Amino acid sequence: MAEPACPDEARLRAIFDQVEAHLERRYGIPVVITDVVAPFTGDRDGREIQIDHDQDVASAVFVLIHVFGHTVQWNLSARAREIGTVAQQQPTPELLEELRAGLAHFYATGEKAPFFSFWRRATPLLNPLPIPPFTPTRWTSRWSGTVV
Repeated sequence: MAEPACPDEARLRAIFDQVEAHLERRYGIPVVITDVVAPFTGDRDGREIQIDHDQDVASAVFVLIHVFGHTVQWNLSARAREIGTVAQQQPTPELLEELRAGLAHFYATGEKAPFFSFWRRATPLLNPLPIPPFTPTRWTSRWSGTVV
């Protein structure tokens, strides 16, 4: 079996369009392409997702799915919202552990790696988990924190 290649631009556009339509139809969360304050590439407020207009399609797909994940997570967990909406400056080792290893590099260095730098060939597919029921509730904006 051949290793899957990175999706091409046409496939990524189709994925973006499918996900955007699903989020709007199923969850009532509009996706808006707009200017997002640099250095951020996307934003959320609990009821709306914004994607920076200057993103390539691969980054836009990643940001859309990533920010939707935070929308669900932060509508379900006040603690996750609390630690995720505060720009962390020199976090303690305990807080880094709470933020989990996936965010440690960003919080420790401030470096945000390009989306496809995380692409790994021949990696087993993840088993999807069901999205838990949640009610989109407006709770915050970019100005009060950070989404990596």
